[in-house]
Amino acid sequence: MQAMLLAAGLGTRVQPYSKLLPKPLFPIIDKPLLRILIEMLKLARFTKIVVNVYHLGEQIEEELAGVEGVIVVREDKVLGTGGGLRNALPYFDDEPILVMNGDILHTMNPAEIYIHHVNAKHQVTLVLHDYPRFNKVTVRQDRILSFREKVHLAGTRSLAFTGIHVIEPAVLEKIPTNTFHNIIDLYEDMTVYGALGAMVMKNRYWRDIGTPEDYLQVHRELLTGKIIGNRWGLEHGPLYVSRWARMEPGVSLHDWCSVGDGAVIGNGAVLKRCVVWPNTEVPKRLDAENEIIVPNVNSN
Repeated sequence: MQAMLLAAGLGTRVQPYSKLLPKPLFPIIDKPLLRILIEMLKLARFTKIVVNVYHLGEQIEEELAGVEGVIVVREDKVLGTGGGLRNALPYFDDEPILVMNGDILHTMNPAEIYIHHVNAKHQVTLVLHDYPRFNKVTVRQDRILSFREKVHLAGTRSLAFTGIHVIEPAVLEKIPTNTFHNIIDLYEDMTVYGALGAMVMKNRYWRDIGTPEDYLQVHRELLTGKIIGNRWGLEHGPLYVSRWARMEPGVSLHDWCSVGDGAVIGNGAVLKRCVVWPNTEVPKRLDAENEIIVPNVNSN
């Protein structure tokens, strides 16, 4: 089985943090999200994983250098989701491709999704769930009718696209090469002839890290035990402090916190519901709450 992780986004909604790291490398309790997703795919027996990169792509290339079964494809301009998939097409075999966004943490089984697509024999299968904040996809039974507006017809409902889909390689050939393209535009056109299948998932954890608030929320849910972190090889808390971090005298951590490798928490600092990135020096007597504390962004 083969998969692609979309990791070329600019991360504009999580600036200024994305000026330091590409969003897929944001640490989730001290582990890069992209590593978590790759390990998930490998555990599900995906043997070929393509990762596209653009913004701060050299950091992802360095992180994944030498990882067996992973191919990093660099883009020299912004291509969008569809353009990125089309650009990577030569690296795939002639079999379905499972696609996941590189900025989501979830408990959905990639192998189960892939096998469902193969058995359903759709050209594309999109994984949907009920997530009111993003419920914009109109569905009837196992078919997608629209992405752009709610279609008020009997037997339909609105659900959210998880960013996980399986696509036949021939579909990607419809996208122009070396051109910006949003894959949803192609999918909207395909709804006219009923080529899009829907796989609806229930009772699974899903969270993107598209905003600083979402990123902190993931940590809150992991560290307070709302979701169990060991399924991704993550420690959970409520207070996680890397063995390679240094806590100076008088430091006080409250509620939940995550302190990364090489971080130094200055004398008398008080942190509440904070994520401290690796190799960050937290100023002495800093009093911070609900913050992402990273090098060269936060100040005392």
